[in-house]
Amino acid sequence: MTNLFQTQTQGLIKMQPPKTLKMYKKFSSTRHSIKLIETMVDDMRSLLQLSDIEFFNFRICIHEMFHNAIFHGNKLNANKFVDVYVEKDRDGVQVLIFDQGAGFDLDEVPDPLDEENILKESGRGVFIVKSYAKNLEYKHLPRGFCTKIEFNF
Repeated sequence: MTNLFQTQTQGLIKMQPPKTLKMYKKFSSTRHSIKLIETMVDDMRSLLQLSDIEFFNFRICIHEMFHNAIFHGNKLNANKFVDVYVEKDRDGVQVLIFDQGAGFDLDEVPDPLDEENILKESGRGVFIVKSYAKNLEYKHLPRGFCTKIEFNF
């Protein structure tokens, strides 16, 4: 698989999509964009040839990380954008979600399985993605933050 994460995150960002890109879209950081990303993901199902289970895993992971980018990264600022790249090759599917926020420290995200966190809402999205995806990475960038999600399908 093309190392899109390194290509897109070295030095100043060159927003050049990979050769095998199936989809790219830029979204404003509004609540309405949640519906738009869901439509984009739904439209990709046949392109990616996903089973029902794979599609459920893919959809929920994208939803959770996109939601985090819109709400936590860009703080619902409609003047900030979230870029989404999706690439598929024989090794699987890779998704990059770029926001313009300050990012976060993964070590500070509370474990939703700890008893004191059971009723807290924070940390669940990261936990879900770690459970369903092959790999989840984060990287601070000069222009914001990047989330990379990889799947084996």
